[in-house]
Amino acid sequence: MLQELSFHFHSYIGSIVSSIPSDSVTLIRLHGLEGTIATTNKSYWGIPLDHSESHLDNFKRRDLQEYGTLGVSIRKIAQRYSERHRGLKTRVQVAYPPGCRKARAFKDGGVSFCMTKLEEELGSHVTLELDLYPFISDTENSE
Repeated sequence: MLQELSFHFHSYIGSIVSSIPSDSVTLIRLHGLEGTIATTNKSYWGIPLDHSESHLDNFKRRDLQEYGTLGVSIRKIAQRYSERHRGLKTRVQVAYPPGCRKARAFKDGGVSFCMTKLEEELGSHVTLELDLYPFISDTENSE
């Protein structure tokens, strides 16, 4: 019985996540969800507009498909969980270190393009949470 998934975004496992047969996944924890630095506010973090736009172009070429695949895969897991446990949703936690630019932007109400895209793909069976703390893996805990 698998209750929790935890992985780094750049492991590019979005396309295989939906093959997990469990209908008991209550928590999916994502970390390293970098995406693009561009936001709806473009120069929100003090980065020039043209620099933000080049990051956005790069993101669309390289990572956008993975965000979509990941979101749809998570949605499938969450739907199975909701069908088995009426009224309950799978929690998706996106963890950021408190000092990083994205974390500061989120605290100030900024939402990056990558988070907007992921949220669009997740659907209504998911509760999306932004957690401003560093991800600590099991291997780091055992040291």
